[in-house]
Amino acid sequence: MGEGAAAIARPPNPLLLCRSTIIFLGMFVIGVVCASKDETPPPPTSTETSGAVSRICLANQSSALLQFKRSLLEMQPDVLSSWQHNGSDCCHWKGVTCNNLTGFVIALEIPFHDLGLYGYDQDIYLKGVAIDSSLFKLPYLQRLDLSYNLLNGIIPKRLVELTHLTHLNLSHCEFSGQIPVELSQMTRLVSLDLSYNPRLLLQHPNFLQLFRGFVHLEHLRLDRADVSMSLREVSMTLSSSQELQTISLSGCNISGTMDESLLHFQSLSYLDLGSNKLESSILEGLCSLGNITSLRLRGNFMTGAIPPCLFSLPSLKVLDLGRNHLISQIPNPIPSSLTELDLSDNGLTGSIPSSLFNLSFLATLDLSHNLLTENFPSSHFNLPFLKKLVLSGNSLTGTIPLWLFNFSSLEELDLSSNYLLGVPSMLFNPISPLKTADLSDNSLSRSVPPWLFNLSSLDSLDLSNNFLTGVPSLLFNSNSSLTTLDLSHNNLMGRIPPLLFTLPSLRKLNLGSNKFSDLLANFDNNLYSQHLEFLQLDHNFLSGDIPSFVKRLPALKSIDLSSNCFNVTVDLSFFFSIKGLAALDLSNNTRLTVDSSHSSDDAQGSSKDSSGIQSLKLNSCNIRTFPRFVCKLNDLVALELSNNNIEGEIPSCLWWELSSFDALVLDHNKLHGFEEPAHRISLAADGGLLYMSVSNNPIEGEIPTFLCDVAPTFLDMSENSLMGEIPDCLGKQVTVLNLRKNQLGGQIPDGFESGLLEFVALSDNLLTGKIPRSLFNRSSLRVLDLGNNKLNDSFPSQLGQLPKLQVLILRSNHLHGPITVDASQQEFHWLKIFDISNNYFSGSLPHELFQGFKAMMSGTKENEIEFFEIGLTFLSGYWERDVDHFVEETIKGEYRLHKEFKRDLTIIDLSSNNFTGRIPEEIGSLTSLYILNISTNHLVGSIPESFGKLQQMESLDLSYNQLSGVIPGDLSYNDSHGMIPQGNQFNTFPASPFKPASPFEGNPMLCGLMVNRSCPHAGGDGLVEKKNKQIKEKGWKYGSVEFGFAVGLVITTLSFLFMNRVTD
Repeated sequence: MGEGAAAIARPPNPLLLCRSTIIFLGMFVIGVVCASKDETPPPPTSTETSGAVSRICLANQSSALLQFKRSLLEMQPDVLSSWQHNGSDCCHWKGVTCNNLTGFVIALEIPFHDLGLYGYDQDIYLKGVAIDSSLFKLPYLQRLDLSYNLLNGIIPKRLVELTHLTHLNLSHCEFSGQIPVELSQMTRLVSLDLSYNPRLLLQHPNFLQLFRGFVHLEHLRLDRADVSMSLREVSMTLSSSQELQTISLSGCNISGTMDESLLHFQSLSYLDLGSNKLESSILEGLCSLGNITSLRLRGNFMTGAIPPCLFSLPSLKVLDLGRNHLISQIPNPIPSSLTELDLSDNGLTGSIPSSLFNLSFLATLDLSHNLLTENFPSSHFNLPFLKKLVLSGNSLTGTIPLWLFNFSSLEELDLSSNYLLGVPSMLFNPISPLKTADLSDNSLSRSVPPWLFNLSSLDSLDLSNNFLTGVPSLLFNSNSSLTTLDLSHNNLMGRIPPLLFTLPSLRKLNLGSNKFSDLLANFDNNLYSQHLEFLQLDHNFLSGDIPSFVKRLPALKSIDLSSNCFNVTVDLSFFFSIKGLAALDLSNNTRLTVDSSHSSDDAQGSSKDSSGIQSLKLNSCNIRTFPRFVCKLNDLVALELSNNNIEGEIPSCLWWELSSFDALVLDHNKLHGFEEPAHRISLAADGGLLYMSVSNNPIEGEIPTFLCDVAPTFLDMSENSLMGEIPDCLGKQVTVLNLRKNQLGGQIPDGFESGLLEFVALSDNLLTGKIPRSLFNRSSLRVLDLGNNKLNDSFPSQLGQLPKLQVLILRSNHLHGPITVDASQQEFHWLKIFDISNNYFSGSLPHELFQGFKAMMSGTKENEIEFFEIGLTFLSGYWERDVDHFVEETIKGEYRLHKEFKRDLTIIDLSSNNFTGRIPEEIGSLTSLYILNISTNHLVGSIPESFGKLQQMESLDLSYNQLSGVIPGDLSYNDSHGMIPQGNQFNTFPASPFKPASPFEGNPMLCGLMVNRSCPHAGGDGLVEKKNKQIKEKGWKYGSVEFGFAVGLVITTLSFLFMNRVTD
């Protein structure tokens, strides 16, 4: 070692040093020249990265960028205009950053941040079919950001070739397919964002295989990717990424509970686990994450109280716990650092803490849809940066305080759906920045205060659903910027105030559902609003002539005069001559006479009418013959003529003369058939008809096959006199098919090919054969009603795999055999109505069947889905129609109609079959059950004690079985014994031809007033008293209208119907 050390200590040879320097400089020059000829230099370091470019970029780099530009299908004109093949320095191009020394491109960042979160504007920034391979010629890329561009395609495997990449953002790009496994090799990544590409798959590899090796990862965003793991598994997978600062996994199908595995990430500043399936209380350990600035747990199934310690986090700025099941008061005090607080859609109680109105940095506060009560704090508070305040859907009372309108930054105010009584009569801050105010659905009375119209920035004002009686006669500010005003559903009466038509910027005015009786015919032409487009005057008491001033509204596009008292003859050409008018509704004016002769003559004089009418609604207008002039309305999209007395045939000109025709509603007329078209219809090539309803007519004969060419998405021909078989082609494109209550026969065609099929109602016909197997693969199916036919088949257990099925009605057929289910599968999880009554099913009731009914169990994620969460709204141009559905049932001889399904309306009817064995204990877990009918079978044993959990039960029928033991339910014709409980529900069963004089007959061992048989005193009362105590402890509540059982012989008739409700 000594000799070695001495050798190292020798002075350097000057000649050798000079020679080495010359060789090094020569090699450097050669390296630079080679680099310009596509040779690969050593990788740049981070210190060499700079946005300021001191040299011209390399030719191969600019060539690769230009190739990428050529691969794009579309782009906005100015997006990449600097990218030119004219010798310009690519390091100066938009979105490009080069290394100072080498000239290599190290960052390409061209996101389009102006796009919406869930959709794209018409002006797409960049549009392509995939990431072009030219980008892989930029080997030293460290940052790649193509977010918010419509690139489509799959994420390429070759991204792994970019070995220096540390930041990758491909969010909101509409990528699909499997995330490539090669991504797991990009372990230098510091930031990865693949969020909001909902068609991306995480299957092979899954989340565990893909992310367990990312040691340097600090920011991870995968929102809307299907992770399908428990939160604990996700946390353990990411445990190697100890430096994580951002975890954003909203809408990723993450389940389980919150546990301490999350606490590994002590550097975490942003956590978003919203819109998942987490079921637990909020982990108090989150309070140990001292760096957290944003916590979002919205849209889960979190229960319990909000941990007060969350409000002690020193850096917390954003807290979103909305749409959970939290039940507590809002903790107090609130941290002053908060800028956004969202606790909406929970069960929070108490008053609003006064500390909330003293948060100096708060910009958004949403406490809507809770159980908050009491008045507003009376003092004036300071929220200098508050822009959005939403307190709707609570139980707030009293007068709206004046100080709410004096905040210096408030732009959006929503106090709707409370019990507020009044609005301040004066305001001292007319320059308030308020843009949107929603005070609807309260108890506001008297007149609308004038100052509301004088707010210079107010754009939208909603005062609907109150008790207002007047509108100010004068406006003090002629420069109002109000564009939308809704005064519908109030007590406004008399003459409609002319001033409402003088607001200079007004575009939408809704005065519907009031008591107006007069509409001023004319006033100063100079006062008419020049921008009014939508005018709703429906559901008033307007009479006399149609006001001519509507022709002087130059921008008018839609007018609704339906449900009034007009008693004149209306010449439709008056409206057709209004330039720009696209939608007209005169429906439900029963005294109105529609004169279409002039319109018809005009139409016959030319091949097409110049009117721009797109939507024409003349329901309930005393029309007796079909107005054929509509076939000349060139722009007609939708025609409604229901509830008239129209006779004859539906004209074929609707199909072959109207190129844009989308919707036809002819319900409740006297039509008897269709005109045969003169030639083949080709509407299907353009997408077909959107909506067709001809229900409740005397239409006879077979379903015309040309309807397959019309190809309606929604087809309702129910309650006619149709005969013959259902055409095979009819189910290929439909979303909704309703043919119930006809005389159709034969087998149901097995041609349901539409991937969007949601509703099939074929009940009350003469159909035979088997249930179509093609229905077993329709994953979008929500409702299947085949009841009251002659189907001969076994139980269709395959339907249990349909992920959206909510209603299954197979009653009154010839179905037979046992009920079979696969315990290993998740079957019938979303089912809320299950009716297989009046068949020939046999065997025992399988426990697994009822274990699968998750939507009937309170507190489950399936139960949280609103009944028929369909959002089926048909839109075409200026025409809109919502589709509602209802169940009709007969309970205790009383007819009921459920037009709006509630979350607790869940029904099981297994009656009139041949089931044997015991009643499954699992039925008692269906705590949201509304109606249960297992009568007229061969069931034995006692009623399960678990039935004590069925607190929401309204109707229970277990009659005509061989049940025994002490039971508190429907007791007729069983072997029950003991005293009958007394109360309101037990005294409501009248005799009828279909049931015994007393619902408790046929049980000789029962005693009590209801059977006029006294109970023995020796031991008997003690037994009953003891049993009643046990029952009470288990939750039975007798004699309660809200929670008790409607017990007796219950004849429940379920049939699925369709009802259409026009949306104003």
